[in-house]
Amino acid sequence: MSLHMAQTLRQFHLRPTRIRSMILSKATEMGYAFSHTDVEKAVNGACDRVTIYRTLRAFLKNGLVHRVVDGSGLERYALGDMAQTGSSPGASEHLHFKCLACQRVSCLSSVALNNLMLPEGYRLHSYFLTADGICKNCG
Repeated sequence: MSLHMAQTLRQFHLRPTRIRSMILSKATEMGYAFSHTDVEKAVNGACDRVTIYRTLRAFLKNGLVHRVVDGSGLERYALGDMAQTGSSPGASEHLHFKCLACQRVSCLSSVALNNLMLPEGYRLHSYFLTADGICKNCG
């Protein structure tokens, strides 16, 4: 188990286990928003589907990953800034970019979306914004 992965898990109040460390490592290597199926392929049979599901739910609950809505109906997750860099998290609301060529979804944390103004009487709980286009790798 990587010392860095174990430290990251502890930062998010998660007990560092071999499986959690492996899933976190694979998610970090992917570098884009990932689905349950992506993780299942990446771990190549090292754990079952239920374990992956429970691990992703624990990551989500503890803030290690966030949910990404890309319009496909497939639930995807992405690592937060703190999990990737070890730095304190920046703006929690940011743009997600779906590449029409490779179908990968990336977090564009540098595009902050924290000044959303709603009409009087509306209260915002959360929102998801995804842009479609061609990513830098496919363009």
